[in-house]
Order: sequence, then C-alpha cells, then structure tokens
Amino acid sequence: LWCWGYNVIAPESSTSWLQVPIAPSERWRSAVASEHSLYAIRQDGALFAWSFNGWGQLGDGSLEFRTDPVEVAGAGCWTSFGTGVYHACGIREGQELCWGWNEYGQLGNGTQGLALLPEPVAPADSWQSISANGLSCAVRADGTLWCWGRSTGDGTWLPGQVPVQVGSDTNWSTVSAGLLYACAIRQDRTLWCWGY
Repeated sequence: LWCWGYNVIAPESSTSWLQVPIAPSERWRSAVASEHSLYAIRQDGALFAWSFNGWGQLGDGSLEFRTDPVEVAGAGCWTSFGTGVYHACGIREGQELCWGWNEYGQLGNGTQGLALLPEPVAPADSWQSISANGLSCAVRADGTLWCWGRSTGDGTWLPGQVPVQVGSDTNWSTVSAGLLYACAIRQDRTLWCWGY
C-alpha cells in the first residue's frame, strides 16, 4: 500500500508528492481515502484507519490523530467499505456498521449522536455493498437499495436517521453516494442517479 499528497493536518506536517509505503510488511486488499482520513482492508479482511480523527471516524474509540494504521474496533472480515468526510460505514460478514459524525443521521442507527466505535445500522444484516459521503447508501443481498443521512432518495429533501428503501426494485447491484446525490447501477447495467 502506497500513499502520497498534502499532509498539512498531521501533527508533524510531512507532505510528500512521492509515493510512501504504508506498513510495508502487510498485504492489503483495498483502500479508500476521504478528505482527511484513510482506510484500508488488509488481505485477511481486517480494517485499518489513520490520519485525522476529530469526529471519531477512525472507529478506534478515540478522537486521537493516528500517524500509523490502527485497526477499526471489532474482529471479523470486512468485505465492503465507504467513507464520508467525517464518518465511515462498512460491511463486516454481512452486517452493516457505521461510525463517526452523525449530524444528519448518516450512521443509520436512529440517532444523531457521535459514535467513536462501529455501531449497527438498522436493520444490520444481509448487506452486500456500501457507499458513504454526505449521505450513506447500500445494497442488500435481496437487491434492494437503501439510503440514509442528508437525503434518502425517497423524493424528499428530508434527512433520514435510519435506512429508507429507494423505490421498490430488487435488481440493484452497486451504489455510489455523493454529498447530496447518489448514482446506482442495476443488474441490467443501467445507471440511475438522483439528488442535488
């Protein structure tokens, strides 16, 4: 795993325009970068996070800045992951979990409270893929599409603190959430978008 770029928020500012190896002794499956924090799933399915943690978005139970990858709390194999600016969501063995900033209900747990550790989304199980940004969206194993947070995709601009099903179709395969909009692909490979 290699990273590079502007690192001004680090305690010891260390911007690098050249690639820097991250935990070179480890092997990684995937990586996701948000505006201020970074995440990676290790080959064994463990999820790690590092950098800015002002809203608990690293999921390690603290608000401490991390210069090295720290494992997100909770054992198990992570299969899908998405991150917003100050919150994150992932799927661990079929269960949907979110943590971090929650002003608009983007953690999907029915509250607007900050979460320093991963908390189950309601309903928590049978999820297939996830994306997070200003809102959070996910596809369940039955092909239904759900969104929550700043906008739910239900035809209103009202935020939702729990997942709301987008339409009634059961043929969604993947989704990508933006700040106030989202796009999703159905199993027939057609692309659908909505939002501001």
